[in-house]
Amino acid sequence: MPVLCFVCEKIFSTQSNLNKHSKKVHKSKPKIVSYDQSKRDYKCLENECNSSFRNNIDFINHLSEDHHINIENFLAWKQLIEKKDQSNYVVLRSCKVNGKLVKYYTCNRSGKKSSRSNNVRLAKSQGSCKLNRYCTSSIKVVQDKNFLVTWNKTHYGHSIDLQHIRIPKMDRSVIAAKLTLGVSPSRILDSHRDKIGENINREDLITRKDIQNIKNSYHINISEGIRHENDAVSVELWIKQCEQEENNPILFYKKQGVEDNVYGLLAVDFCLVIMTDFQKNMFKKFGDNIVAVDGTHGLNNYNFELTSVLVVDEFGEGIPVAFMFTNRKDTYIYELFFNAIKLSIDAKKVKRLDKSLQVLLKYVRDKCVDRVIKKIKGKQSIHVKDIMSRHKTASSSKFSVECDSENQTKWYINTMASNKDQELYCVQKLFDQSCCDLECRECKICSHTYSCTCNDFCVANKICKHIHYIEMTYYPKTRTKEVLQSNELSEMKLSTKYVDKSDILRQNFSANILKTMTKLQNADKYKLTDEVIVQIESHLATVQKLLELPSTSDKPISLSQMSHNEPANKKIDKQHRFFSTQKKKNTCKNICKKASTSELSDINQNLKCNFTELYVSHTSTEDHNYL
Repeated sequence: MPVLCFVCEKIFSTQSNLNKHSKKVHKSKPKIVSYDQSKRDYKCLENECNSSFRNNIDFINHLSEDHHINIENFLAWKQLIEKKDQSNYVVLRSCKVNGKLVKYYTCNRSGKKSSRSNNVRLAKSQGSCKLNRYCTSSIKVVQDKNFLVTWNKTHYGHSIDLQHIRIPKMDRSVIAAKLTLGVSPSRILDSHRDKIGENINREDLITRKDIQNIKNSYHINISEGIRHENDAVSVELWIKQCEQEENNPILFYKKQGVEDNVYGLLAVDFCLVIMTDFQKNMFKKFGDNIVAVDGTHGLNNYNFELTSVLVVDEFGEGIPVAFMFTNRKDTYIYELFFNAIKLSIDAKKVKRLDKSLQVLLKYVRDKCVDRVIKKIKGKQSIHVKDIMSRHKTASSSKFSVECDSENQTKWYINTMASNKDQELYCVQKLFDQSCCDLECRECKICSHTYSCTCNDFCVANKICKHIHYIEMTYYPKTRTKEVLQSNELSEMKLSTKYVDKSDILRQNFSANILKTMTKLQNADKYKLTDEVIVQIESHLATVQKLLELPSTSDKPISLSQMSHNEPANKKIDKQHRFFSTQKKKNTCKNICKKASTSELSDINQNLKCNFTELYVSHTSTEDHNYL
């Protein structure tokens, strides 16, 4: 249908041609349409502004002229700006203009969220990354002989949320390269989590599920703190290293085989109490609610028992706040344990104590990282599912509500019970905002915001359907999700300085290289056998593969030293070793023969009839005799 230009009275075939004519010839500004009258995706969120636009250029001009928001344009590479600004751009469309390839990238938060499950399944804990509108940040790339990049830097309408940013492609390639070389997912997680500091990036929140997704996308088919081969010496070296650190996690230590004149422990006793700074902070924060003590035996060959003290966090999960290794299981040793904790404020089944220490510290570090992830991305726990279930029930229910005339924050709800009798409940609002993380994502309330007289709230301490109904009826407004506070992030600061970093290997690395090169140059090649040459080439090929790993700042892969067996008859002083103080019971197996056919028939006959006297078999064929 032809359209007419009211300025110059020219006729155009389509409205699009008329719009281009108005912009180029008459320099007219785009028509501003409010939210309610249009479904345009570029919406202005400034105060008292209800404007929407057709495209990004008009939207940017509106922000610059009317709201004085500057949109910077400059050349940059996409991966560098994503890494620096913690953002993510996706391809919106691509085309060819005058033989040049043009690609348009937009912020990954732009667009409308769509659900294929019809809200049958719960949404992700962090929510959808789509804003149901468009962000102003975009990239235009013109590819010819060079790359011409036009970058609209400013993001509008959302903040930097790590839970909505994808893992950088470079980090995914590095992880894929390590998986190809046979590095385990646990080692990859360790290398990423050892670097976490005050500034948390997206690659710091990598989980085991992310590594599995990378493994699937790249079609990849796919030591633990030992400082000495003697377990007792290795533990002693680790304890001496911790004593030199600023944040020493050792609260109490009694060496086995050494007399103790202070605490009255025997020479054969062993005790080691551990508590890190993170555990101390968690104990101070959650120790006033629930404190549990658990013991685990059978950890090693020395019969040492691991005793753990746990608290329950706001997600309803247990966090270990202190550990104790000891060979004693009496009241006195637990008094020492609890006194050490008082003054300072799952275990893996292995045969070596030094491995257990490293596993426990890594477990505490992983719990700290998991807590950061749950704080940023949220968690779909059973409590959240119960809250959403009651929210859906309240959405489909209709209650008779009466507001108290004296107190406007108090309501009386009439409900119909299963026995057709009406029940009256009283709901009262206590606070205006949620005070904890365990809240309803739709109503933005927690269990402390309201009170109700129903059994679901009083007994189970749940946000009942009556509370949801009152909130949806009288307070339908939505609230924005609070950003993780800086003090919580500082609380999550990890201390990984107790993990073995192979300092001795790094110090002697250069010297060993020079020694090896000198020996190879001075060696007589003709005197070496073929087997020796093949082994040398095999080891050199292994070194070359390790050197071909991608150049990153990750922690290098530590290789355990090869143990050298010394002759058993060498005259040396025996090293101190751990030993068990538990007395072994002399157990002998009770050998019982299988009942014979005659004995089985006698037992069956006596079981079928009533008898008052005890039946005793005295035949010669039995395996016992009675006098």
